[in-house]
Parts: sequence; C-alpha cells; structure tokens
Amino acid sequence: MSFFEPLSPPWRPPTDYRAPAWARGPEDMVPGVVPVALLVARTDTHAVLIDGLLVYPTGFDFDLAVRRHPR
Repeated sequence: MSFFEPLSPPWRPPTDYRAPAWARGPEDMVPGVVPVALLVARTDTHAVLIDGLLVYPTGFDFDLAVRRHPR
C-alpha cells in the first residue's frame, strides 16, 4: 500500500439533484427579457450593476456584476 493511496473513493455529487423551484425560473416557460443595465453602486475603484433581467409570472432573475477600474 502506497502512502499516497486514497482511503475511500472521491466524493461525487448526487446525480438526481435538482435546484429548488425558487432558485430558477419555470422550466416550461420562456421568460420576458428586459434590456437593462442599471448602475446600483459606484466608488472610485468599483461599480455594481444589474444586467440581464429575465421576468417570469412567478418572479424574476438577473445578473449582478461587479466591475473594477483597471487602474
């Protein structure tokens, strides 16, 4: 037996995992797309934006982006 031999097989996530309903839009529906790029907060070095708004009858989904000034 080698010193570096693993003691048990590596962990694998369950294959039947599904994200909860509140974490995603309905699977059988195409969302409405709202073209938005909203600046939420800004400092001298960073900016926070809301981008890519998707709207469903049950809620919405969006991307929150943080950008850093190149300096």
